[in-house]
Amino acid sequence: MTKNPMNLVSMTVTNNIPKAKGFNRALTLVEVMVSFAILSVVATSLLYGFTLSRRVAEGTIMQSMTTDVAQAFLEQIKVMGYDTLNKVIDDPTVETLATYRPKVSGVSSSIISFPMKVNTDHSVPVTMDIGQSGQQSSFNMVIRPELKNIFGATALPAIEVTLHYSYTSNANSGGKLITGRRVQYVVPKLGSTKT
Repeated sequence: MTKNPMNLVSMTVTNNIPKAKGFNRALTLVEVMVSFAILSVVATSLLYGFTLSRRVAEGTIMQSMTTDVAQAFLEQIKVMGYDTLNKVIDDPTVETLATYRPKVSGVSSSIISFPMKVNTDHSVPVTMDIGQSGQQSSFNMVIRPELKNIFGATALPAIEVTLHYSYTSNANSGGKLITGRRVQYVVPKLGSTKT
């Protein structure tokens, strides 16, 4: 029996080609499905993380805005002075705190009078954003001013001004009422002492 020289050459050539380890077969359907499931879990986790971070950012923006609004009202009240605030304390049913707030209409705004009674809740609309078409993104917050006569250790008459405020946060689904927030300031009666 004679050997075919062609078979010998082809055997030699095929035996000299190195085989790559681990790449000699295709992926099975089970492996593809497991890979897809792992990819789905990772993608869902990333999407949830982005959604959660967006909600936290919106909650922080709302908290900052409501604090700024309450602080703006506090600034208006504290410049009224001790004598004016003391009159409001003496008869809070008649006297009101003469404050102002912005009113947004479309893409324009104006300042309007917003009188507040002591120990009474007042709803204040807060505009977050105005689009090019005048579409507003807004929410309401509730502010309750309180005034109290106090005397410090130096016997200087003063009035403590406290603004309690709350708002509904859209950071959680369905909105969550955020309460227990307040800003405070002490307005002293300058140029006098306790008698």
